[in-house]
Amino acid sequence: MDTNAHIRRQLLTSAPVVLFLLAMTSSHAQDATASLLTTNPPPAETNLEAALPAGEAEAEAPKRDLVSWNHYEGRWFSLRVNGAALEDFSTYSQNAANVSQVGTMNPAAEVRTVRLMTSGQIKFAHPWSYFVSGEYLGFDQGTDTSSSQFWRLTDLSLTIPIASFAQLSVGKIKAPISLERLMGGTVIPFMERPSVLDALLPSRDTGVKLSGTMLDQRMTWSAGWFNTWFGGSESSFGDSANTVAGRITGLPIAEPDGSTLLHLAVSGRYAEAQGDQLRYKSHPEDNNAPTFLDTGNFTADHAVDLGLEAGWQQGPVLTSAEYLADWVSSSQNGDPFVNGFYVSSAWMLTGEQRNYNRNGGYFGRVSPAHPLFHGGWGAWEVAGRYSWVDLNSGGIAGGKFDRWSAALSWYATDHMRFEFNYGYGQLDKFGTDGTTQFFQARAQIEF
Repeated sequence: MDTNAHIRRQLLTSAPVVLFLLAMTSSHAQDATASLLTTNPPPAETNLEAALPAGEAEAEAPKRDLVSWNHYEGRWFSLRVNGAALEDFSTYSQNAANVSQVGTMNPAAEVRTVRLMTSGQIKFAHPWSYFVSGEYLGFDQGTDTSSSQFWRLTDLSLTIPIASFAQLSVGKIKAPISLERLMGGTVIPFMERPSVLDALLPSRDTGVKLSGTMLDQRMTWSAGWFNTWFGGSESSFGDSANTVAGRITGLPIAEPDGSTLLHLAVSGRYAEAQGDQLRYKSHPEDNNAPTFLDTGNFTADHAVDLGLEAGWQQGPVLTSAEYLADWVSSSQNGDPFVNGFYVSSAWMLTGEQRNYNRNGGYFGRVSPAHPLFHGGWGAWEVAGRYSWVDLNSGGIAGGKFDRWSAALSWYATDHMRFEFNYGYGQLDKFGTDGTTQFFQARAQIEF
């Protein structure tokens, strides 16, 4: 298909969704008396979110309501419906070596996701929390009419309090490992997570997780057990792969208002290989781009991961870093060792701070102090990041990739974000060193 025609088709396909949400946002924002808009300023609160549950970060609602029809508070249960639509555009500049590695990358536009989410509580004496989200896949089908699956269940969890010291989460959830993996995908400073996290860690696992806090919520702990049989593996329960993961976080420094905060964490993961096969692969921090890193399937028994995290927030500046190491038990491939890290720093030019979830041990979303349509121009953020990952070891050759990235984000309101990312990446693969410049943009709408 002609590249320009493909881009036009993607834009035309996604335009109705984006335009509908934009129209809903602007029309309500311009009518301060409309019954479906909450125009009052949000209640005062600190940036240490002690009340938020330790469940999925995507369940965290924006501070201000865009509409009121999406929230029900009853005697027996509560219900909140949220949604998000992300439209991405990318273009590239490659050298000849990179073209030989991954092929020519043409400008591309796609709906990154359209997701609907439902969350709330079942109001027992000690309320249970639930979270369900689904992702629309129809935009990715293109002209492929062979697939009838247009929706994918992304999250399905039920969280039950255990006395006053812990909570039990059951379902399709995030395993307790990695700061940015646990943060919501729409709130991280960049459009995509670092390659090392996507290469080595799954997005979701299905199983159970027990978590809690210690020392007046200065520390969190969590441990989970997961099995691919629950996620639809065709193998029997006994032959399905088990994963065990755990994480401990601490706040050695934490001012009451969250203006100064030091986050430290360590996590571990033991993952059996499904069918004695493992595979690590990742996009180059651009979902429109082809896969840059790929080990292919290789024989293995299991893998053991170690994760180290640090985050320092000083006023409007947040600096974070993670290191992830992966030891693979594979005698056929010389027991490979793969690893990677990233270091990033983000500065809110307009002075806002990110919230911190004390129950989950991760940073949350940005809420503009003076949003558009409410007497202000929103919040602005600049960020920089360096990431590195090496998937070459023993008998596997998945490639080595590093990338310098810069980001500019405009949080127009709690529900609209526009973002530009620039990246300079180097790929060591097939005996050559290829370089790529990435030019990425995103329009993000939430309700």
